[in-house]
Amino acid sequence: MIRQSPLRDNLADLGGMLEPYGEGGPDLCQALGPIELEYAAIRTGCAVFDEVNRTYIEVRGSDRLEYLNRMLTQELQGIEVGEIRESFWLNRKGRIDADLRVLELGERMLLEVDIHAASRTVETLGEFVFAEDVSIQDANLFKLSLHGPKAIQTLARILPVTEDELRTLGHNRSIETHLDKNPLILAGDRLTGETTIACITSPEVMSELFGLLCDPDSEERTCRAVGWQALNIARIESGNPMYMLVLGPLSLPAVTGKLDRRVSFSKGCYLGQEIVARMNSLGNPKKTLVALRLTDDPSDTAAQTIPEIPETGAIVRAPDTEKDIGAITSATLSPMLGRSPVAFAMVRWGHHEPGTTLSVRSDERWMNARVQESLTFWKP
Repeated sequence: MIRQSPLRDNLADLGGMLEPYGEGGPDLCQALGPIELEYAAIRTGCAVFDEVNRTYIEVRGSDRLEYLNRMLTQELQGIEVGEIRESFWLNRKGRIDADLRVLELGERMLLEVDIHAASRTVETLGEFVFAEDVSIQDANLFKLSLHGPKAIQTLARILPVTEDELRTLGHNRSIETHLDKNPLILAGDRLTGETTIACITSPEVMSELFGLLCDPDSEERTCRAVGWQALNIARIESGNPMYMLVLGPLSLPAVTGKLDRRVSFSKGCYLGQEIVARMNSLGNPKKTLVALRLTDDPSDTAAQTIPEIPETGAIVRAPDTEKDIGAITSATLSPMLGRSPVAFAMVRWGHHEPGTTLSVRSDERWMNARVQESLTFWKP
């Protein structure tokens, strides 16, 4: 049974365009109004997004830290209460079963994962629990995220937390608070490059919180509800490839561009470590993720004055050849770069170096592409 967001009806009433998130997934809001205004809220104000595409797994028990440290790619020893560490959960072949964030809350841990990876992660992690005091289950929590330079002052007005406390969240901290005595977890993130604070809570509290933030009839309304289309533009600009969109269950950690943030090469054994270590010692995978700035080919008489975005799966080639060396995984027009087309692409090793010139097929014509130094196109 599909678990829909508690805000689904609220978003529909506000005119939200709802579409399933992947095959068999919950309805994800794509937009509620002009995308330009929603994007502007992310970059200049406070935008609220219903992240029904993300969910949480709860891990309890006295052996949970030691157990997860043996399973996940990240070093978890020494993690403090309130700290967040990013990691991968791999299968025996070293492929990514889940791209996750680990939240240490004192008596329990939460694993944030893509909703399509949740049941698989609960099942496969549970297969390795034997005599340990560890329980792994769906936490039944939802995520409402605030994005933008005014996110901190917005939350400080309606929750019993100070702006200074919220500033400590950064990218790797969380705090526990409440709304009308109901538990609420606030966690830092950087999905859009702006200040991002995730509100993690029960369905009932999430509905109340959304009402305070976005209800047109609420006196406390300070935010604009936004959809995935605006958030996706900011996500790509900020260099954040997402699991189940750019990466997936067949991906190896070495191709993700996230190796330094999610994999420890100094910790003990974990599932899939041999493949990760072998790939690291060999020096390169067959393919890797790169960021591309796109421009029209000046020799193409069919080039348009209106910027064009290549579709997901569009062919990437080395210049002056007919040899396919990769494909586009995500693309958008970047408002912060003068509406220039930008994209993530998975390309063969050897064509990944910064400054490399490639060609991308877009509709019936080719576009020039240059590999960027990092996955990030723009920083605030």
